[in-house]
Amino acid sequence: MKGGGKVFSDEKEVIAAYNAEELDLHAMIMVRIDKVLTETTTGRILLGEVLPTGLPFELVNRLMDKKSLSELIFQAFLQVGREKTVTLLDDVKRLGFKYATEAGLTISIDQMRIPKTKVKLVDKTNDEVLRVHKQYRDGLITNGERYNKVIDIWAHVTEKVSEEMFKELEN
Repeated sequence: MKGGGKVFSDEKEVIAAYNAEELDLHAMIMVRIDKVLTETTTGRILLGEVLPTGLPFELVNRLMDKKSLSELIFQAFLQVGREKTVTLLDDVKRLGFKYATEAGLTISIDQMRIPKTKVKLVDKTNDEVLRVHKQYRDGLITNGERYNKVIDIWAHVTEKVSEEMFKELEN
């Protein structure tokens, strides 16, 4: 990677080198953070720049998968409060869109595979929804309960179909 192995005095120097196109986003570098020489990547430095004061860099100095991102948001809420956490979420979303756009990744409609289990899952869900409607007609549940149950049922099946689609894409 361009710039990999370089040593920087602080985060601002890393950002300047990245903006000058001397560093790749994924380049492994050494940076002095809070008076400690830390191994990290350019991308993690950029993400660290949006951290609210009071959150340690270690929260972003790792692979930021779904679990790590959830942990970051949870710790932000606990340590710096709701307002700064909302700002952090907005900043992370903005960074995500910016770099996803720069990456130029595309997914063709031909790459989308409808999971084989989708029809069965949707049919099963329709049956569940009909049972909920029957419970409402029979007076066993209120209209609000019916509404909430139907929303919950469809949200659950949508997530399942999405998981199946991602499994298909991995293959």
